[in-house]
Amino acid sequence: LKELFSSDEEEMSSELETQRKRLAKSERDVAEHIFERIATAANNAMKGSSLEADVLRAVLASTRREGSTNNDAPLTAEELTKFAKSGVVMNRKRRKMKDGNPKNKVNTAALMEQIESLESYQDDSWDDMLALTDVLEAFGCLTRVSDSVDVDSDNKNDRESVMYDVTQAGINIGMLGFENSLWCLVAIGGAWDVANASYQLDEFRSSWEDFNDEYLVDAINEDDISQNAADSQQKKDKNNKLPKPQQEVEILLSLLCSLSPSELAGYVSCLVSEGSRSSASIVESFQTLSPTMQQVVQSTLSSMERLLEVQKKCSVDESSVKCQLELGTFEVVAEWASGCSWNEALEISGSAPGDLIRTLNRALDALRQLGNLPYVPIRGTDLDGVTVHETSRGIHPIIRKMCREAAIAMDRYPVKDPLLFDSEEGEDTSENDDEEQDISDDLINSEEIVYTEEEQSKPYEKSSE
Repeated sequence: LKELFSSDEEEMSSELETQRKRLAKSERDVAEHIFERIATAANNAMKGSSLEADVLRAVLASTRREGSTNNDAPLTAEELTKFAKSGVVMNRKRRKMKDGNPKNKVNTAALMEQIESLESYQDDSWDDMLALTDVLEAFGCLTRVSDSVDVDSDNKNDRESVMYDVTQAGINIGMLGFENSLWCLVAIGGAWDVANASYQLDEFRSSWEDFNDEYLVDAINEDDISQNAADSQQKKDKNNKLPKPQQEVEILLSLLCSLSPSELAGYVSCLVSEGSRSSASIVESFQTLSPTMQQVVQSTLSSMERLLEVQKKCSVDESSVKCQLELGTFEVVAEWASGCSWNEALEISGSAPGDLIRTLNRALDALRQLGNLPYVPIRGTDLDGVTVHETSRGIHPIIRKMCREAAIAMDRYPVKDPLLFDSEEGEDTSENDDEEQDISDDLINSEEIVYTEEEQSKPYEKSSE
């Protein structure tokens, strides 16, 4: 017993020492924080009886609430933190007021009076959290768990009791480290507007198409009009089975699966690029793409427009809604993934070696993240053109496989990733590669994938053939 107690005491002492070191490190980090240094410098400047010190003390007193008993107290880092956050809140409120009434200029004085009239500081972080949650729910990344009581979605207090389940697409987003991970998942066909929250966008597009039809009706004879009307009605009857957002994502997935791994690498680089320094315009970059790649870009822009519509509808803060598609990096990344030399890549990009390495590294990191997402087998109802899905399925296994292949092809000097892919326990790639290739060919060459009941129950078991 004595030895046992002695061992426990040593472990406790060691743990206490570890906690003391962590506390000391935290105190050092706090002391070295920029706000602590600013507060120290300001307090030193306010000492004495100079004119500058008097002005600083008067400004500090004016920023503190009237009637405060600590007007003579020194400036603290906590006060600077609150002041910085209040500036962020004010900018957000100004943007929201401008979005709500874009024709009128924002009355800054009225906004200041509104903020100053608040009894206490109100942080709108919870509002931003709810807005992001609404977007993720609309795109099938979160599903609301049925509650025992009715929850008013407009009441912020009631929203605290709502519980959600995370779908496969939500798990993908949680594992990605992009600036807007939802946008990247949408752009590779892993998520879409399953709630049809962007229905107003479809109504606008439909009205615009009808307007064009009426405008061009005089240039077509009656026989052509009747034939076009019949073809249009037949097309609508065929596509009415699925919501518009799901139709768009199935088209996008079919196009992406028809790309080569190197082309997919170039496409992914367009989603995460910091911006190309090339002198070529967007139109020029688009014209250099292959016809299939041009269709991919057009389909992606439709998905981007839908995502931006939902984010604006949910009042998501502008700093969280960045969606980009920088075509200037496509060619050099695709060529590097195809095996071109370093000198050839420099000539194609026309940029400095450091800028090119940064571009290739960002593309490689994005491909690695996408390739490391969990493997989910294809089901018989995926992309069958009939089944309406209530949640987003996440990254398609064919896209995931091509991302891994592209990353391996790009992983060569001077671009190198020491930890390219995580080891996986649940996936046997040697047994699945052949069938994934067969499914990919079917997806490219036909509009539907049809499985028998036996194939649906065992989608990745190799056939006797």
